[in-house]
Amino acid sequence: MYLSFFPYRYRAFYDRAFDGPVKDEYKVGLLPQGKLAVGWIATEKNFTDLLIARFDPFGAEEVEETAEYFRKDNPSLGKKLLRGGQFVKIPVRQPLSVMVCDGFAAIGDSAFMTVPVIGSGIANSLRASKTLAETIAADKDEVFNAETLWHYQVRYYKELGSGLAPLACAKLALTKITPAQLDFIFASRILTEEDLTIGANSTRITDFLSLTPAEFIRRSKSVVKDVDLLAKIAKVGADVAETVVHTAAIPKKWNRGAVLKWAKKYDSVFTV
Repeated sequence: MYLSFFPYRYRAFYDRAFDGPVKDEYKVGLLPQGKLAVGWIATEKNFTDLLIARFDPFGAEEVEETAEYFRKDNPSLGKKLLRGGQFVKIPVRQPLSVMVCDGFAAIGDSAFMTVPVIGSGIANSLRASKTLAETIAADKDEVFNAETLWHYQVRYYKELGSGLAPLACAKLALTKITPAQLDFIFASRILTEEDLTIGANSTRITDFLSLTPAEFIRRSKSVVKDVDLLAKIAKVGADVAETVVHTAAIPKKWNRGAVLKWAKKYDSVFTV
């Protein structure tokens, strides 16, 4: 089974309940109510923005329960729905292992180009569109077969995919960490707010996690206090390292046998 989760998401814009000052205009909650989920509340001038995402389906009743849970610490979140209020599925997984064949190239959500930990993919898709357009324009014979289109995938992996795939390994760790372990991670400052400052243009783990040797040692000492958590983090580290090796070894030229062999190794990291 591939761990290619398609989180169920709800997004809605509500009124702003009061005009007073807000301590944190943009807040993200991990595992709210102890459930395998994430949510955010953004307080704007005239409205509030609510997002709830889970790995399992949920309905309107659970949305209201979660919204009320968030309102306890975020009183600016109103109850009058202004826009949205829709349930959607967003792919948040590793990039597709084979994006091309004769006369066809996958792009955007069909190629899983989202940033795995946040689900934003517009920037990546636009960059990939430019690469694909240049690849097509370079095919002077207008063959547009797998051999010529493969250059598009090679460039994509070099510029983006090689960074997004390791992020997918880190994302999968969230499906295995318990709420208690998550509390321990933040209480022990194994992860900090600064570490989680990642935007739509962030495409590598190093974009949001860069440690000095001394800080790495301090955090490592904290991790070893929880043997189960240590094993989970060690597994993530091993998967990230393996993924980096595989993405770097992508065949530079199209050969069906070599490409399928490479894709099998790459996909194996995300298969259980």
